[in-house]
Amino acid sequence: MTTAIAIAIAAAQGNIYTALGDAAIFTPATGDPLDPVYVVVREEESFQPGGFSAAVCGTETVLRYQRADIDRKVVAGETFTIGATVYTVRAMKEWTSRRGKAVVS
Repeated sequence: MTTAIAIAIAAAQGNIYTALGDAAIFTPATGDPLDPVYVVVREEESFQPGGFSAAVCGTETVLRYQRADIDRKVVAGETFTIGATVYTVRAMKEWTSRRGKAVVS
């Protein structure tokens, strides 16, 4: 992928998170809070682990964030605050070259 294309993709992703996401304050376990970090909060189905017949076990709240904002995996106990709602990280779910996805409560 050329540098120009990578820059265009990163800019488009940033615009999507800003337009469709929510501004949050990320509070790490150590260090200063980051404000704003744009995130997307969703309810998703949670499946049984691999090796079994897949069946929906329930739903969980997940929060997606851009690596451009937080370039590391978040850890249990760290928080994202959107308005008066505080989402506490329970576990990382996904880590890609452009975003992270964490299970929150």
